[in-house]
Amino acid sequence: MPITPLTKLEAVNQMLSAIGESPINTLGTGTSVDARLAEQILDETDRNVQLVGWHFNTEKEYPLSRAVDKTITLANNVVRVDVDNDLYPSINVVQRGLKLYDLKGHTYEFNQDLKGEVIYLLSFEELPGAAKQYITARAARIFQDRVLGATDTARGLMMDEANALALLREADNDTGDFSIFDSYDVAKTIFR
Repeated sequence: MPITPLTKLEAVNQMLSAIGESPINTLGTGTSVDARLAEQILDETDRNVQLVGWHFNTEKEYPLSRAVDKTITLANNVVRVDVDNDLYPSINVVQRGLKLYDLKGHTYEFNQDLKGEVIYLLSFEELPGAAKQYITARAARIFQDRVLGATDTARGLMMDEANALALLREADNDTGDFSIFDSYDVAKTIFR
């Protein structure tokens, strides 16, 4: 049997095995209370991890186009957006619901299209393998802690979580092609 990427069902089953429960065949209604709780904790952990903003869910210099009414509406899976203060010194944007708001101008209306850094909340299936592994390991530890409380198993789950986080950071650094020169502050200091 070929090895395939981790699915959400497999992640929930890993969480269930962390507390000694049997695996399930489907997600959603009709499953045990523990399975529904595991899925809920997986979703909660998934959102919390992605809110940080990783290379895989962050788009830089993303075009933020105005509608006819001069407002900028964001996609429903945008969790954070910001624009460069050096490029747009007269505005300070924040996300309010699915719209951009200018704190300096006290308005939802913009006089120009913008470009900014946008962080998206991706579905579990869209995530890279290292992110899925970390989210699953972290969710399993949280699930085990909420259901069973502190046990010897928790120590092993904490080590699994730490290892998975290290792999995620390594994968993010490898795919991100980061450089100290990407930072405006560093470049400004070096090239003054």
